[in-house]
Amino acid sequence: MLSVSRFFPCTDASTVFRKHLTPFEQRGIKQYKEVWYLDIAEEKVQETFPLRHGYDDSEGHYKMVIKDHFAYRYEVLELMGRVLKCRDHKTQQLETMKVIVNNQRFADEAMAEVEILELLQKKDELDVANVVHMKEHVHFRNQMDTHNYI
Repeated sequence: MLSVSRFFPCTDASTVFRKHLTPFEQRGIKQYKEVWYLDIAEEKVQETFPLRHGYDDSEGHYKMVIKDHFAYRYEVLELMGRVLKCRDHKTQQLETMKVIVNNQRFADEAMAEVEILELLQKKDELDVANVVHMKEHVHFRNQMDTHNYI
């Protein structure tokens, strides 16, 4: 299994690594300005469900794979249920990512959770309340995930 762990402008990465990207990745990588991590293994999750591009099972649960990338920046190191332990290749920090099921009900609940975490963080500016501080939330491969400190 090979991987790339360094900064590339998206246009360069999509050209240099084109043969290692699935057709969905070839389209999806264009949404990103920067590529920090990319697993270029020959065995990857391939597109199987037309609406979910093969990255989810039939119930919308993301098919998590060790060493896979998340948003071309985070390397999946460990699976902990619906939570991923990841390395942020931009900052070199370890982080956790909570992955939400890919359907509207869970997406709505995730947005409510994001609002609560943002409010808690705003109220705990000095980081003394022992609550998780969310760094950001993103959509990747039609999945919503939230990044937290680990």
